[in-house]
Amino acid sequence: MSAPADKDHGHSKLRLLERLPSLDRLLMILRWGAIAVVFFLAWVNPARPTYAALLLAVYNAAVGVLRGRFAPLRAPLNLFALDVVVVSLVVLASGGIDSPAYIIYYLSVIGLAFYLPLVETMAASVALAMLYTTLVLAVAPAPWGLETWERLSARTTVLLVVSLVAAVLTRELQIEEEQTRRERILVGQLSALNDLMRLSMSATLNLPQILQTVAERSRLALDADASFLVLFAAQGEAIASWTTSGWLGDSSPGTENHPLINQVATTGQPVLIADTATYPQATESPLDSQDLKTLVGVPLRLGETILGVLGAGRRVVRPFTLADADLLITIGQHAVLAIRNARLYQSERETVAQLRQLEQLKSDFLSTVSHELKTPLTAIKTAIGLLGESRALRSPTEERLLRNMQRNEERLSALVSDLLDMARLESGQMTLSQQTLDVSEIVQEAVNILRPLAEAKQQIVVDLPANPGLVWADRRRLEQVLVNLLANAVRFAPPKGQVRVTVSPLPVGCSAPSLLCVSVSDNGPGIPPEEQAHIFDRFYRGSERRTGSTGLGLSIAKSLVELHGGQLWVESEAGKGSTFHFTLPIWVGESLVS
Repeated sequence: MSAPADKDHGHSKLRLLERLPSLDRLLMILRWGAIAVVFFLAWVNPARPTYAALLLAVYNAAVGVLRGRFAPLRAPLNLFALDVVVVSLVVLASGGIDSPAYIIYYLSVIGLAFYLPLVETMAASVALAMLYTTLVLAVAPAPWGLETWERLSARTTVLLVVSLVAAVLTRELQIEEEQTRRERILVGQLSALNDLMRLSMSATLNLPQILQTVAERSRLALDADASFLVLFAAQGEAIASWTTSGWLGDSSPGTENHPLINQVATTGQPVLIADTATYPQATESPLDSQDLKTLVGVPLRLGETILGVLGAGRRVVRPFTLADADLLITIGQHAVLAIRNARLYQSERETVAQLRQLEQLKSDFLSTVSHELKTPLTAIKTAIGLLGESRALRSPTEERLLRNMQRNEERLSALVSDLLDMARLESGQMTLSQQTLDVSEIVQEAVNILRPLAEAKQQIVVDLPANPGLVWADRRRLEQVLVNLLANAVRFAPPKGQVRVTVSPLPVGCSAPSLLCVSVSDNGPGIPPEEQAHIFDRFYRGSERRTGSTGLGLSIAKSLVELHGGQLWVESEAGKGSTFHFTLPIWVGESLVS
């Protein structure tokens, strides 16, 4: 048999014995059974000495006790050699051909068949038969009679037949066990790849769960005793985390490194260690506390970046193959996709949390500044009012300065009011004092407020139906929405242009008859398509900025409309003006139409 074949057979034998943990116990029972047969043969034939059975019983008891204390006695071949020596001495001491101790030879070759291939088992049996023949002939007086030769031939023939049958049966058992093992491994591999493929394509974004699944599936797919997945920190090759499966002990691994992991990370290639006893050790590495005799490790590669190392180990010297490494690489490829998705999701969540925190800080800042500005503005407004009521003669310059002070105070007051409203809306502290309202009245009041501003440049046209219906709304806030929309339209309408306000239960663009729709349109420059998605953002003023705009009016209007249960949107085309629509639920009788 060639050396590779011997090696493969040896590994197969080891795997067989791993699957038969009760083999030693079975062989020990058979040994006692054989001794009982020896004693029985001596008892039924007074010519055969009974002390042979007693000697073998003492020897067997000693072996049973000493095997637990001395490791060499646990080696099968060592025990076989010791059996041959002791039984041969007993045969010599108890009459040679008449000694029943030869029965133990049969059991010895049966045990040997579990550990050696067929050819080696038969060779050892032939040598044992020759040894027994030599012992018998050495004790028997010459010349040897026909009976002696017949008995020798029968016993040695039985020995060889028993050896052959035991070796063949063991080989068949080994083949069956190996086939079962391979089928189990194949099923485990397919199951692992299937699970990992689903994991990489699913919405599972829990990184610890992903790592644990990968480690467990790797251990099962490679028929290993333990597995590990090491992730490196974002910068450098420092270990950020260990994930393990099949680990001994309760203590979780730390961040210590291992030569295997260093080599995989440095070379970017798989590393197979057939026997850890011949490999450099890192005494503080978690791997060295697991009594792993053979190891394999592969890189977790994303492009040119090595994210970590995926590996497995066995607690017996049964080396991994290149096929095992290839399978582990395939598992790692699916794992990398899932890890990347989980890390991206985690990064996105952290970014969103930071943005929310910044948004909250901004809102708190605006609210604080608005409240702090309100008090001095009230004092300034009072002082301007007192100056305006003074009957003292003022020069034209003083009159102009007083009017400028009034206008700027009004602008600052409006800005502070908008900031306070925005802060209340974002914090959910805005409350509505709702009642049934006639939309026509609110529209006329809003138009009257804006008409002095518009009549110098534009014309405001109101298109109201005879009975537009009632809505359930806050009068002041609904008027604020209309004033903001009208002010925006007046600001962007050209000189001699037109601003139109339309109220209709079924206007173009409104899809439900239970909604009342108010539209404010102008014939200004329109809004570019790329800006329409942002015009309702806070402080957004667009590319066509006009003096007096704070960038809050449309944002506040949209929030107030939505607070009433309606919607606000815009329809615009560059060069043809813009139309803002908002809806409100119609009030019918004692309820809202929804």
